[in-house]
Amino acid sequence: ADVTVVYTVADVAAGSTEQMTFSVTSQSNGTITASATHDVTVIRPDITITKQAYRSDQTTVIGASDRVAPGEAIWYRIVVANAGTADAATVEVTDAIPAQLTYVSSTGDGGSPAWTIVESSGTVTATLPDPLAPGASRSFWISVTVN
Repeated sequence: ADVTVVYTVADVAAGSTEQMTFSVTSQSNGTITASATHDVTVIRPDITITKQAYRSDQTTVIGASDRVAPGEAIWYRIVVANAGTADAATVEVTDAIPAQLTYVSSTGDGGSPAWTIVESSGTVTATLPDPLAPGASRSFWISVTVN
């Protein structure tokens, strides 16, 4: 007989293994018991998000000790990477714009599929419509002005 086994994996790191033991007992012509083990390896995405501020040229990094002037336009680049062993089925990033900044616009990295980026009440939400594969990264930009 075929038996479907549903196994819930605890919140463990990708690559972790657990050993499952299967036991079968037949009682038709006497009692026969057999067992076998199987190692289950956890596969899962491992998402990292980095955020870096740039001057309006989108190439000059704004460091922690750099100053920005009121009225200056700056960009934030947000990079989402999957270092795991499975696709990240849903990628959604939410970024609250600090009160010291005013949202201007946002743009995706030009990759396919394109990001869907929406700003509402000072919060930017970027959604990637397709899974993010293991080893892949995508980014998007948010333009703001300094108050």
